[in-house]
Amino acid sequence: MSRYLEIANDLRRRIAAGDWPIGARLPGIAELQDAYGAALNTIRAAEQVLRQEGVLRISAGQGAYVLTLPQAGSEADVLDALYVARDAVASAINLVERQQGSRN
Repeated sequence: MSRYLEIANDLRRRIAAGDWPIGARLPGIAELQDAYGAALNTIRAAEQVLRQEGVLRISAGQGAYVLTLPQAGSEADVLDALYVARDAVASAINLVERQQGSRN
């Protein structure tokens, strides 16, 4: 799974757990970068996932605020599962291709 999706999933989980209630501001980008050991664009991509789900409102220069709690069983959950499956299939294909290449 892509790193930004892992971070989005963790942020979603933490919002649902009450770490940041509705109306709360998430930590700033720099703080999230430090917390997750991730690049600026990775954090922004994670926040955009939650913005697209309607969980966050992002205002330039002001930060990201929780609008609603994440919905269990949402389209995002299905999408995350599909990304995991896609990555597993790609890994399996690469393994088979390497094995076939070593036989030639």
